[in-house]
Amino acid sequence: MKDDLISKINQFFENANFQYGIEIKLDGKIVFQKNSDFSFPSASLIKMAILATLMDSDIPLSQEVSLNRENIVEGSGIIQVIQPKALSVRELAGLMISVSDNSATNELIDLIGRSSVNKWLRDHFYEQTVLKRKMMDINALSNGFDNNISAHEAIRLLEQCLQFGNLTANWFLNQQFKYKLPGNFIEEDEGTKTYNKTGEGENLDHDVCHFVYQDHNADVALLTDDFAVRSEIISIFNKIGQEIVNFLKNKN
Repeated sequence: MKDDLISKINQFFENANFQYGIEIKLDGKIVFQKNSDFSFPSASLIKMAILATLMDSDIPLSQEVSLNRENIVEGSGIIQVIQPKALSVRELAGLMISVSDNSATNELIDLIGRSSVNKWLRDHFYEQTVLKRKMMDINALSNGFDNNISAHEAIRLLEQCLQFGNLTANWFLNQQFKYKLPGNFIEEDEGTKTYNKTGEGENLDHDVCHFVYQDHNADVALLTDDFAVRSEIISIFNKIGQEIVNFLKNKN
């Protein structure tokens, strides 16, 4: 059954005309890797590193943060729309993960410190993952400063974030961007739980997801870059997620 799954996954990357890195774990064991240590621009996946550093710190989640207008940026999120004057650390972290709020992320980078995030990553033996800039910082990006991650380390980060307990786990479970790996089944399949975080940018799409069905689970990270037709890439995400769910259901 496992060999059949791997054969099906391989077919999605035959003659691939785009960059990709993928890793799949079944019940905690790595069963498939291709380019899983290749470094990609992280897009919003870097938010997991910020969350992990925060949850490992002494910063109280109840602490109130007055929002800096310079941190309010475009892209995903709701802070730019509702323009609150202050939010708690808990609220900022929840928004950063569940709606991938870029403004909340920038506030947390200021609060925690970029150097603290990178120190946490080094202390936990991350080699490809690094935070070099804030979200939507076009000037930094144009000067060659970008955030990076690999498929292997994306799974590691998600695993560590989920270990902080129900609070953080629910932010991933209630993630609003479910159109990639869970996209084929999320509206109809109430039996499968998915804890995921996406990232996207120009010719860039990522998703990392922890799937749980009854007594079995799977972890998938798929990072893609330099593609021509985005709809074709999203379809690959959808099909891989469906194959994973089918596999888990057949094991039970």
